[in-house]
Amino acid sequence: MKFFQLLLLNVVVLADFSLHYKTDSIDPSFVTYTLGNDKTEFKAYIDLQRPYSFVYSFNCIEKESCDHNDHKVTYDPTKSGGKPLDKQFIDNKYNDFYYYEGEYYNDTMHIGNQDFNLEFGLVEYGEGGFSKLDGVLGLGIGESGTDSVVN
Repeated sequence: MKFFQLLLLNVVVLADFSLHYKTDSIDPSFVTYTLGNDKTEFKAYIDLQRPYSFVYSFNCIEKESCDHNDHKVTYDPTKSGGKPLDKQFIDNKYNDFYYYEGEYYNDTMHIGNQDFNLEFGLVEYGEGGFSKLDGVLGLGIGESGTDSVVN
């Protein structure tokens, strides 16, 4: 079942790739989804290297608070029903230009009419970076050799 869900997620992601490559400039590919009970739509970069996902917290709304851009779409676990996992989130392994930290959460990711159980980092502090979107959807394989995005 997990394989089928991941395969379906890849179909949704790859369909998005074709739309962006027809433009004059190639923008990083992204996916749009909602988390939990909150209907706020997140636009997240698709990262095939990073084995984890993250979104920004309310602390990151102002420019320069977490990176060099402001983030108007943020995750609120009280609105979505997400649960903290009591595990620290740090993102500095896949890029030398920024540092993000926060806490891991678990919530349901909704893409179209599909639902996935998602473990992701909630960025509460950061330095550097130029992320214009609302987060990152990591589709890479973790060090354990398994997918860590969809449980």
